Amino acid sequence: MKKLSYPFIILFAMAFACKAKEAVSKNVLPKNVTIAINIRDENNTTQNLVNLDFFRLQLLDEIRKFQKANFVLAENDENPELILELTIEEFKLWPKTKTVSSRTESRNIRIGQDEKGNPIYETLRANVTTARVKRRADARLKAKITNKAGLPYNYHETIETNYSYDNRYIESVHGDPNLIGESRNESRGTGEPRESDILFLLSKKELTGKLSLELRRYYDLKIIANK
Repeated sequence: MKKLSYPFIILFAMAFACKAKEAVSKNVLPKNVTIAINIRDENNTTQNLVNLDFFRLQLLDEIRKFQKANFVLAENDENPELILELTIEEFKLWPKTKTVSSRTESRNIRIGQDEKGNPIYETLRANVTTARVKRRADARLKAKITNKAGLPYNYHETIETNYSYDNRYIESVHGDPNLIGESRNESRGTGEPRESDILFLLSKKELTGKLSLELRRYYDLKIIANK
């Protein structure tokens, strides 16, 4: 009898494990959550300046970082689970100011010695042209998130944000470039962001962090509702 009972015990344990696995799997949420992002420029302030389709992709890449689920972009007619409405109520890109200055760098280097043993020096020089570019931008953005899953969740907020940059860089060097030190906080080449990216930089300052937090809050509510 003992020999016959072992197969039944094994079969019973396997059946119980399958039932438990099936019960757990019913509560597992899908990792993909579809989201539609609708961007409306209320006053055509970004006309000929920002590609809103590309801005939408930039926004999605930023807000779905460090999420528990994978938020997949969908169109309105694809029955998305979440809908993000973003209205650009105001976007002001102020004219940039640029100042240019020049200076001369010099250094004496020892190149040898004369017949009496005295050192011989040569003076190296470089004419350096530097530029300083300053610009600022302001925006007022209204965000709203709704869901079609029937959860008690909603989010809407109007955010006023600003962005500015103050960059110094070397435009040209005539002479020995080795004379240019790194202590002046200057970089080679231009350091200005593209105009088409400034709206996204404005959004990263405050908006995207809040939206990312809201997506995490929504998924947490979904987990609780699914238990």
